Amino acid sequence: IADALRKHGSLVCAVPGCNFDFAHVYGELGVGYAQVHHLLPLAQSTEAQATRLSDLVIVCANCHSMIHRGGECRELTSLIPRRRR
Repeated sequence: IADALRKHGSLVCAVPGCNFDFAHVYGELGVGYAQVHHLLPLAQSTEAQATRLSDLVIVCANCHSMIHRGGECRELTSLIPRRRR
């Protein structure tokens, strides 16, 4: 989280179509808060390995729940369907 704040200045959900920002919505209460999602699921690892920052993304709580709903690990790009016009 600290690394993302240094690089981007905010913690915005990485799921395309979401872009939720706790600080923007909740003000001071939301500053510095977000959840972190492992792009490579830990349960799929066959041996211990160090997690790199590039293995993690910032997500909001709703998207994180939907990514893992039903015990799955969905791709971020497929989580929110594109809206029809």
